[in-house]
Amino acid sequence: MQTTNPETFDGPILPTGFSRPLNRDQSADTPSISIAGLSDKGKVRQHNEDSFLTVDLKRELVVGPSSLALRDGDCLIDHVQGKFIAVADGVAGAGGGALASAVVVNSLARHIVTVMPWIVEAGQNDVQLSAAEFERAFKRCQKRLRSEAARHGYKDRPIATTLTVGYIAWPQLYIAHAGDSRCYLYRAGYLRRLTSDDTMAQQLIDHQLVSPDRVAEIPFANVLVNAIGGSKDDLSVEFRRIPLMRGDRLLLCTDGLTHHVSDDEIAQTMQAAVSSEMCSRRLVDLANARGGKDNITAVVASIESHRTLAMQATGSAAAAR
Repeated sequence: MQTTNPETFDGPILPTGFSRPLNRDQSADTPSISIAGLSDKGKVRQHNEDSFLTVDLKRELVVGPSSLALRDGDCLIDHVQGKFIAVADGVAGAGGGALASAVVVNSLARHIVTVMPWIVEAGQNDVQLSAAEFERAFKRCQKRLRSEAARHGYKDRPIATTLTVGYIAWPQLYIAHAGDSRCYLYRAGYLRRLTSDDTMAQQLIDHQLVSPDRVAEIPFANVLVNAIGGSKDDLSVEFRRIPLMRGDRLLLCTDGLTHHVSDDEIAQTMQAAVSSEMCSRRLVDLANARGGKDNITAVVASIESHRTLAMQATGSAAAAR
């Protein structure tokens, strides 16, 4: 297994020798994408303050009275416009973190389903347009969270949450992120972390004030320096667009997983697990077996490979004989 992190990666997702670039034949048809997620409170915490959501976005017209040869109530579905995955880790405790993560995920989902399919379609290659829209969406989430926090009595004790989002509009993946939840891409034996942690520890590493292997010795190293909510208005949204390929696997997870499970172990699990459901279950179980000191959430998306299609075709032919 080979793993890398974003600190050593700046450029195309396909370095020399990594794999073949996406071509027209691969993007001509949309593959099946199976998504499974699991969230667990872990072995220590009393409550689960993580939230996650997966959504299929579809265009749909429900027919009313018409002069056409259609029945009232018929649904005319174009196709799945995209798939939306969100993972959030609430910060505050005493129920505040759970409220924060749930409000933000819900708010973002409403914005995504209303706006993003049209933005992405209108600006096929406009990364700046997509990045600006995600930043606008995150800031709307922050405004909504503060309103809900005040309504629930948290006005004098700001609550916050991380948020990591993957929006798949084949063959593109759009990632937006704030906090220390993570998004990983597993491809052809390699694992890449596509997000950077917004923590004091990462800032110390970025400024070469401490080596990665010494971070654990520093008090408060895992304190968030960027999240949705809280008392600061200078929210920073990390964004990138990545071309996907058949056979890819994505993982969105909270730090309850990554504090216990190394990148090498994540890569091994993503390679060995047959299904998205099995992969997410094995990762959560592994984190719990190591102590489960925090809430654990893992959402896995598996993109159908050409090998899978060949196996399905072989199976269908055998069944027909």
